[in-house]
Amino acid sequence: MSTIEKEMLDGRPWDFPNQTGHWKDNIKHIGNESLIKQINDLLSTAVEPNILCENPMLQKIERYQRYITGAEMGEHWDNDPAFDHGIYDLRYGMIIYLNDDFDGGELEYTKLGISIKPKKNMFVIHPGLEKYSHKVNKVTSGTRYTMSSFLFNINK
Repeated sequence: MSTIEKEMLDGRPWDFPNQTGHWKDNIKHIGNESLIKQINDLLSTAVEPNILCENPMLQKIERYQRYITGAEMGEHWDNDPAFDHGIYDLRYGMIIYLNDDFDGGELEYTKLGISIKPKKNMFVIHPGLEKYSHKVNKVTSGTRYTMSSFLFNINK
């Protein structure tokens, strides 16, 4: 078990343990409420939601993702109408990288021709627009850990 998993583990199993290669295959809720509060306080300070959106709703980070060797995420954009967000207009996606001791797993913006090799503690924010379609390349060795959140505009 990695140090990251030891710090966040609460004894519950991974939420979707049998969907290998799918983004949901390794999502885990953080079992440490104090850590959840600390992470979200930092996120709301760093992002300043009221500057980015008129009626913001910042999704609380309560889970983290694990991409084991062979895992990847297909191309998508965060505000794709196929993802029914109801009264919420997804404005920005955010990713926090918890480690960098793995190979592969780059964040690739397919329409922009940009590829980002994650570094530990890196924070990436991007608009939810189709122009910012992205994917996670296959992890070729090691395990990639991230936390993600989204900033929504509430459509009243």
